[in-house]
Amino acid sequence: MYGVPKLSREVIFTLFLFAIVILLQPTKVSAATISPAVGVYESTSGDSICQLEEAFHNINNATRTEADCVETGPYGVNDTILLPAGTISSSLGGSGFLESQYDIILEGQGKDVSVLNNILLYFDGDAGSESITLKDFTVMGNTTFGIAGDSLQNMLVEGIEIDGQNLPINYEAAGIFATNVHSVTVRDSYIHDMHGYTGSGFESESGIAILVSDTNSNVVIERTTIDNTKTGVALGSHSSSFNITATIRNSTFANLVNDTNNGPSSLEAGTGIAAISDNGGNIIYTTANNTFYNITKAGSNPDYTGAAIFEFVEDSGGHITHTAQNNLFAADDGDNSGVVNYSRTLGSSIISPGDYTLTSSGGNVSNDTSLASFLNHTTDKHNQSSLASSLEPLADNGGQVPTIALKQGSPAIDAGTAVAGLSTDARGGSRVLGAATDSGAYEFSLANAGSNGAPNELAGKAIPGVPKTGFALLLNNPVITLLGTSLSAIILWVLSKRTKLRRFW
Repeated sequence: MYGVPKLSREVIFTLFLFAIVILLQPTKVSAATISPAVGVYESTSGDSICQLEEAFHNINNATRTEADCVETGPYGVNDTILLPAGTISSSLGGSGFLESQYDIILEGQGKDVSVLNNILLYFDGDAGSESITLKDFTVMGNTTFGIAGDSLQNMLVEGIEIDGQNLPINYEAAGIFATNVHSVTVRDSYIHDMHGYTGSGFESESGIAILVSDTNSNVVIERTTIDNTKTGVALGSHSSSFNITATIRNSTFANLVNDTNNGPSSLEAGTGIAAISDNGGNIIYTTANNTFYNITKAGSNPDYTGAAIFEFVEDSGGHITHTAQNNLFAADDGDNSGVVNYSRTLGSSIISPGDYTLTSSGGNVSNDTSLASFLNHTTDKHNQSSLASSLEPLADNGGQVPTIALKQGSPAIDAGTAVAGLSTDARGGSRVLGAATDSGAYEFSLANAGSNGAPNELAGKAIPGVPKTGFALLLNNPVITLLGTSLSAIILWVLSKRTKLRRFW
């Protein structure tokens, strides 16, 4: 009677390792990938060139409607458009826009490498999309918004540059505008040059504007720089039933200006972070290790004071709760009369100071006394007259975004307290390089004092938001991982034959 051939222990060992690899491979969900060409955005059917508009048509229809765009993989969840290196432009002057009806990933090759020019990115949850992911490209040109999301579940913006230098006048423009989006995350992004226009709305010339009226919104903004806009981040809650809960950390707000083109006509203009409550809305936000520098006030109306932090409760029932830790407040660099680090305004109704709660978790450093009666942790420092002069100009100091470096001897060095879960600075380098963490978005290193080059402590380290290329990309390929692990198993088997490891089986 013939039995089943007995497998050697070596073969069993190899099959065992192979089975483990199969089990550990993540379950893949069907998704298509489309790679449009550089050049013109608008659809031109039959030219054998995949325009970006055609790629969106195919994803929205979940089929190859436009024959010029051939997808890789079946359409499904989180279909991906991979932007090429180069510029894709629209001739419509921003009046044309991309609108996705499905969850989508739009990913480029890096800031200033993949560029969308005169193209408004607008994603509407009412049209069907729930989650969007935008990564590693630049948005510029004549558009109303850089990126806008409405009624979405999730909105992730990572490694994006929004360049507003060519915005037209009369536009109430924002770099990123999220309206009634349940979850918003912005990281490793650079938004700049969005002021000088006449718009007067809530979102007018803000780097990031978050507005809620019919949903709760959870917001995370980190390792992001907003430069040369009217407002850095504007948080607006317009309903007593829904809250904004935000964490803003490791971010830089520089060269913000309440300019005369706007009248000024917006309370929030000329501020780093503006929290605005009306109709009883609630805003709960935490700031940690942010840098506020050089905010300019135009006009003489005291209600329009330039400030690092501006809070406004307009109606009874509203409340703004702010917890601050390790922030560097130098809104007034010494030349801006009337600019303060903290300003709050009471509404036309009988609103009391009790409608604001501002508390400290320590490590805040300010160059005036506007925060002194609120941030009174034993480690907080106020009226540090040398603070502004101890800062370098905004520059490329390594990492994904420009930052403001600390000069040797700055009052912000080693002035901070430990923040749970925060071990890096705005550049992605180690957060504690001295006796304690530094206040602000930049962690000082004596080895790099006075240098605006790539810091030594970042050398050889992966910077968050940088697309994986070369060997790193290869290692992230599941097929390569499978083959590599199988080859390792074979090598182990051969070695076991030569070193007689079989005795242990």
